[in-house]
Amino acid sequence: MNTPLHVACEKGFADAIKVLAAAGASVKIKNKAHKTPWDLCQTDEARFALPGGFSKVKGEKANWKEADPEGFKQAQAEAAKKKAEKAASRPASKVCPQILETSLNVFGFVEY
Repeated sequence: MNTPLHVACEKGFADAIKVLAAAGASVKIKNKAHKTPWDLCQTDEARFALPGGFSKVKGEKANWKEADPEGFKQAQAEAAKKKAEKAASRPASKVCPQILETSLNVFGFVEY
């Protein structure tokens, strides 16, 4: 029997995978066929959505460079693009502006 995370991985529902993983769904649990959600992922997009998915995809494709140089370059460009998009969607700073201003004043970085 598959868990909801298994089904989301199998169907390639990246958003559902992220929600389930964030809610605490185990990525290590195996179904009756002894498959983890990772094993059931059909696409790299689904694999990237799983926690640690980028590292696993990167490791899986470690020997591409010699076998398929163009495919390797394309995959690297796509991975870099996804990583940049993810970084751009994060807030610029996690520091509260008031705390930052106070710290700068205390250490003399702001002149009055």
